[in-house]
Amino acid sequence: QYVAGIALRPFINNLYWCYNGFDQGGHYSNSVSKGMFKRGMAGAFILTCSSYLVPVLIATGASNLSQSEWTAGAFATAATEIGGKWLGNWIVVGAGFSMVALFFGEMSADSLQLMGMAELGQVPSIFATRSRYNTPTYAILLGTAGN
Repeated sequence: QYVAGIALRPFINNLYWCYNGFDQGGHYSNSVSKGMFKRGMAGAFILTCSSYLVPVLIATGASNLSQSEWTAGAFATAATEIGGKWLGNWIVVGAGFSMVALFFGEMSADSLQLMGMAELGQVPSIFATRSRYNTPTYAILLGTAGN
């Protein structure tokens, strides 16, 4: 199904994928004040929207890629076309750092969730053990081993 030339199913799937990290904010909400949490979530929303919207607008407006060519690696292809090989390479390096950051963010949220379950008695209490930095040590180790 197309609306204004946009395939709806992949479009909605991509929107969900790009914004699915906001549910993890609840895992961190107990660590900061309510006002700070609201400002942080609003700032994260603005940064996330702009970090997707600005590159898409630039890449679609300044490159000759058609919609069928927007597959894995399309941003690097568009960046190489727009700014040269150096820009395409930086897009790839930035994507790599982004994947590592997403992994650590997901692992951190999962370990806090496991720690909370341990504190409620739903999983063994060893997962509620915290380090001297107040991080859930064994929950992080389990999350690392599981990935």
